Amino acid sequence: MKYLEAIAQHLYQQLGSDIAHYRFVFPNRRAGLFFSEYLRSQLPARKPLFEPVVCTCNELFSHFSSTPIEDRTGLLMRLYRCHQMLFPKETFDTFLYFGEIILGDFNDIDHYLVDARSIYANQQELADLTANDTLTEEQWKAVSRFWEMGGRGIDKPTQANFFQTWRQMARLYENFRKDLREAGLCYEGMQHRDVVENSDLTLDEKGVIFIGFNAIDQAQRLLFKRLQERGIADFYWDYDAPFMQDAQGRAGTYARRNLQEFPTRNPLPDHLQKQLSPTAPLSIDSYSIPSSVGQAQWVYQLLHKDADQWAEHDKDIDHTAVVLADEELLLPVLSALPEEIKHLNVTMGYPLKSTPVRFLLSACVSLQQNRNEDGFYYQDVLELLQHPIIQAWEPTSSDRVQKIVSGNLLRIPPEHFDGSEQLQMLFRPQAQDQTTGWIQELLSRLEEAPEGVLSDMDREFIFQTHAGFSRLSDLLQAYQIEVGYETLSRLIRQLLGKATVPFEGDPLGGLQVMGMLETRCLDFEHIIITSLNEGIFPKAELGVSFIPYQLRKPFGLPTTEHQDAIFAYHFYRLIARAGHVSILFDNRTDSEQQQSGEESRFLKQLQYLYPDKVTLKRHTLTYNTAPQEMPGLRIEKTAEVQRAIRDYLDQHELSASSLYDCGTCSLKFYLHHVVGLREPEEMHETLQSNQMGNVLHATMKQLYDRMAGRILQKEDIESVRKDKAQIQQLLIKNYQQEVYHNNDIPLRGVTTIYLNLLEESVQHILQYDAQRAPFRYLEGEKCVKAEWELPANDRHEAVKLRFKGYMDRIDEKDNTIQIIDYKTGKGEKECNGEQLFTLYKYKNPSQTAFYRWLYHQAFPQSDRQAVETHLYYIPELVKPDCNTRADIKNINNRDELYQAMEERITALIENLLDPQIALMPAEKDDNCTYCPFVGICNKHVNKDGSRP
Repeated sequence: MKYLEAIAQHLYQQLGSDIAHYRFVFPNRRAGLFFSEYLRSQLPARKPLFEPVVCTCNELFSHFSSTPIEDRTGLLMRLYRCHQMLFPKETFDTFLYFGEIILGDFNDIDHYLVDARSIYANQQELADLTANDTLTEEQWKAVSRFWEMGGRGIDKPTQANFFQTWRQMARLYENFRKDLREAGLCYEGMQHRDVVENSDLTLDEKGVIFIGFNAIDQAQRLLFKRLQERGIADFYWDYDAPFMQDAQGRAGTYARRNLQEFPTRNPLPDHLQKQLSPTAPLSIDSYSIPSSVGQAQWVYQLLHKDADQWAEHDKDIDHTAVVLADEELLLPVLSALPEEIKHLNVTMGYPLKSTPVRFLLSACVSLQQNRNEDGFYYQDVLELLQHPIIQAWEPTSSDRVQKIVSGNLLRIPPEHFDGSEQLQMLFRPQAQDQTTGWIQELLSRLEEAPEGVLSDMDREFIFQTHAGFSRLSDLLQAYQIEVGYETLSRLIRQLLGKATVPFEGDPLGGLQVMGMLETRCLDFEHIIITSLNEGIFPKAELGVSFIPYQLRKPFGLPTTEHQDAIFAYHFYRLIARAGHVSILFDNRTDSEQQQSGEESRFLKQLQYLYPDKVTLKRHTLTYNTAPQEMPGLRIEKTAEVQRAIRDYLDQHELSASSLYDCGTCSLKFYLHHVVGLREPEEMHETLQSNQMGNVLHATMKQLYDRMAGRILQKEDIESVRKDKAQIQQLLIKNYQQEVYHNNDIPLRGVTTIYLNLLEESVQHILQYDAQRAPFRYLEGEKCVKAEWELPANDRHEAVKLRFKGYMDRIDEKDNTIQIIDYKTGKGEKECNGEQLFTLYKYKNPSQTAFYRWLYHQAFPQSDRQAVETHLYYIPELVKPDCNTRADIKNINNRDELYQAMEERITALIENLLDPQIALMPAEKDDNCTYCPFVGICNKHVNKDGSRP
């Protein structure tokens, strides 16, 4: 029999229809709902009965008080106003950090009827308080020790600041309560204290019956005692579980005192008492699972099996409860429920702080906070445009994202959003004091979205958020408090931190999904408890407080021991009458998440302290998370693949880069060049290496194009070097073109550093060129093309190949053509014929050798003139002995070079066309470091699953 069912049966038998004249008080509303249902089941058929008043203890206090409780945000504003009177220089931004803590401390002081003047006493006040018997000896010693020891280990300024604040806390407490009284308001602890110290406790009912309480604060205790002294109160305690009888256990910490001070006047009869006292060992299965989502999936397994069993017995699953020690598992668990469960009740509510709307509001604040005269910061803009609610509200958001990314727009002006009424409203610059009104306007517009645009859940989230945010905005205006962006973000987190969106469901039927506090007084046949980890249940520490432990304990305020006792009672009471309990915990260790992977102490206590009362079976669930050894990606040359390769060769020109890919990694060549796979476009706030090269090349071409065809002397180049204004102007223009696609965005900050580096590179090149003058500049950024036929053989038909190459610069010196290639880094200048288009280190000399061959193919008449290639590694140009000549070792003349190049190209293309040679990843080399396909080729996977 269930606890509340036994109470309802007993009281109806004792009071009959007179039960309607009593008030029943429970720790929470859910317990009252179940009690009312059990009471209705006691009524004879067709016999009417007025339902008695059922309420919580807080509602009973409110019944005795005519003063309403102010909401948390309003209390914070009022507290700040009182705090400002004592500390005029304190801003709301800094106050907000500790204002919540002070509210919590004041609430505790009143709940436990502590004299604020005593606990906040300073050294000068101790003698007076002791003389007037305000302090006990233990409290006097605690306060004295606090003042003696409190500042040790703290630097003098911090110590002085703390104690200066501490000396004013009693005054702040008194001023705050006075301010609330004058406004006809209160906070919860203040209301409870006023009731028990001042109220006459008038009730319309014959009596009040308290059911299922355990840890009661001093205000509750005094209320119980005053009603008891009047003879109108009775008490029913749920201490029948064998775990509560253990004198050494924490679960029964408050049992002995409560039973002694508030005994039951009309106890349950023996037959009901016996049914509430289980004798058979409790069956418990514990599951150690290395995942939070894995726990949700195992809940599915347990419920699926449970649902089948209930179906066999023609029962519903409303005898089962899923208890979440960690509320973050709510959505994963709800998503994993089996389809057999038709009825569900969620008592926890979904926290607004985890909803998309909360992140939308935070993104809105960041948008305005990071805005400057050039526009909105691109990361804030993209976060909003990619937000699911905004994308559903304005379908063109994705197109705007693409334009911003492709244009690499780091600052986006409001005009960018012209053409969309919604986006114009969203991306409207706001002054700091206008931001709250703008957010309210956005929430209103979202609420007005047509049916079908937003989901019902999102609409509910928006409605609840709008209501809370409007309250916040009204209070800020009423108290004339100006807040910065950081404070507004914190207020949003705080506003939504404790608010929840309730779920719909039958509170009395179906599967019950609840938090631990909602289980008070309730019993279930099968209980599934998730996240029963040490640090989660029980929590690792008490809430933050300015009142240290050394003062909290002697003054009777809650401490960690108090918290542990409450957790122990809830746990052991919950499992006491269950038929079977499944306990799940996460065994992962994660220092960043402060996750120890340790099971709760209560699970250990069940095993070692209560082996005669519990049958505990342990299970360890493992998931094979180690990566499987997969062979490197291999693409066989099917007829379709061969046709794609031939089509590519027929329609495209081969460059030095494509030949390098073909020689080092045929798989990359196929995926990148033939199939056309590309990396997604990304935004870059800094200049990328390829972009730096493009800006440099364009600038050098423009500088030299003005002197094309002339024989340049040292003086000509020195004149260009000295014209720094011209160089800077060209660099800025080319930077705008390369990075911002000609958008007129001012260059500031780190951009100026890149421009300085580029200018330095230009100076190095010009300085080196001045030393090698005279020479004739012919052309820059020259695109050279040529064709060459690969003869047929037994593996393929004849292939006409086309080639192209962009040569950074072509000069003529001493009747020799010089092909120059700029490089911003360092590297090799030589390789031999066998090393062409092989390893990463030989990429640059392979490229220049290809340019030399290509020039010969494009301009056969160049045979009458020598052709050289030079690699300008810019960091090396300033060295006195710098030699830029790029050569192929062991090759004596150009004919041997051309032959070596043609042999290498022939080998590469024949391997590419050979149907017997599969497309394979490269052997591991530096060329894999920045390869975009390293994540899918599976060639280089480390033992730990990481990739190079």
